[in-house]
Amino acid sequence: NALMLSAFSKAAIVLADPHYQLLAKNTASFLIERLWDGARVKRAWRAEGDPKNQPDGVLEDYMALCVGMLDYFEACGDVEILHQAIEVYEAAEIFFDRERGGFFRCPIERRAMLPYEEKPLIDGAEPSGNALAAIAALRLHHLTDIPHYRAQADSTLKAIGSIMSAQPTATPKALCALAHWFGSRGQMGGIHLP
Repeated sequence: NALMLSAFSKAAIVLADPHYQLLAKNTASFLIERLWDGARVKRAWRAEGDPKNQPDGVLEDYMALCVGMLDYFEACGDVEILHQAIEVYEAAEIFFDRERGGFFRCPIERRAMLPYEEKPLIDGAEPSGNALAAIAALRLHHLTDIPHYRAQADSTLKAIGSIMSAQPTATPKALCALAHWFGSRGQMGGIHLP
């Protein structure tokens, strides 16, 4: 899973341990080969059955994969991984709420079948899709200097803002994104993408 990719990548950096670097590499390869088809993220992988019939991912799946790829990029420096992280993020923009900010959990065609439109703003055992989206957008903006990412991060943090203010313990990952937002103001660490 993509959260595991983040964990292995961070361990490789912090511990300077080639074993974790190899685990991160193998995890990234698996996720890219089995759960990312270049246009959509799959929710789960099963050894049996047609891979094309695997269920489509939701916001959390896309953003966890994007953040995991960004963590792996920081661990290995492979620009191709950064390109793939950008592709995953841009594929997830189908979830973006252009009117009120933030991201819905699923694309419009699936939302039409639901009794309400879910926009995950509260973290549970796993981070919310919107917290991950804010982190991914801020990191992509920091790496590429593309203003679009910063605008989506700002919009997403505003969508979570009232919950962060009223119940900060319900939004720890979003608070991390907010800390990143404050920490990255005025800083630029862009790279040139070929």
